[in-house]
Amino acid sequence: MGKVPAMGRKEDKEKRQPNPQKTLSTSVDVDAKLQQAISLYQIGQLQQAEQICQQILKDFPQHANAIHLLGVIAYQVDLFMGAPVVGLTDTSKLVHRSSSVILSPLGLGEWAAKTKDEYVEIVCNWVRNLGELAELRRELRDRVLTRAAKFAPQVEVGYREMWSRWCSGGKPSAIYIK
Repeated sequence: MGKVPAMGRKEDKEKRQPNPQKTLSTSVDVDAKLQQAISLYQIGQLQQAEQICQQILKDFPQHANAIHLLGVIAYQVDLFMGAPVVGLTDTSKLVHRSSSVILSPLGLGEWAAKTKDEYVEIVCNWVRNLGELAELRRELRDRVLTRAAKFAPQVEVGYREMWSRWCSGGKPSAIYIK
């Protein structure tokens, strides 16, 4: 008889799950760290925000908010470096809505696809228009810098709207910010 595959062993499952004692004793610390990362992100200190998220993920590898913030940071860093990113917008998933929220204020709303087929179409279109893509890449960093000052307040408006809707018992729905 052969050995039991490693992925089915109890020890491996324990490695993937946070320690319950650690979870209870540090949940406040994690929330505080995450809030600190968000604050750093909002003032443009992306590297510091990323480091805090990485610290959180060392102890809590499945921490959804830390993973989400890391994705948003990576998205923005790519844009800042002149690498446009095509996003897939699925209104049922927060992660997918983030791409639209990031791209729209930069005037790149057309880079947020609504379907997988549209995603492929956008990518193929830009591959066929490399001259336009090169021009966009040259101006993208300045565009990000110019519009970054407007972005955080727009997100804050969105958060306030979500909070207001939740407090009044409203149903979740899309939020469009100008």
